[in-house]
Amino acid sequence: MVGRQSTRIDEGLPADPEGGQEAWIGRGVLVSKLAEDGLLNRDRGASDGRSVRLTVTEAGAARVEQWRDIRTDLAGRALDRLPAADRRAIVAAIPALTRLAEQMEEL
Repeated sequence: MVGRQSTRIDEGLPADPEGGQEAWIGRGVLVSKLAEDGLLNRDRGASDGRSVRLTVTEAGAARVEQWRDIRTDLAGRALDRLPAADRRAIVAAIPALTRLAEQMEEL
């Protein structure tokens, strides 16, 4: 789409295969790209030099907020295009979806 800024976190990265060692390598590439772009800090663990501690930078947090704003806007515009009956059905489903999300958090 012309003029639209990409919001994909994996933009320009190689495809990440399903599972296996290749998936871990893909995640490593993703972390490296995010760190290179100033969105993540990557430090060695204090107690174990083999571990890595990842923290989100201020720029990373701002990017996440930007993605949330874009998704919220897109969801609102998509909802506006739905028939009223569909919007009512979605509103009616919110309590069940909330309970589903709570159950997922417990897993």
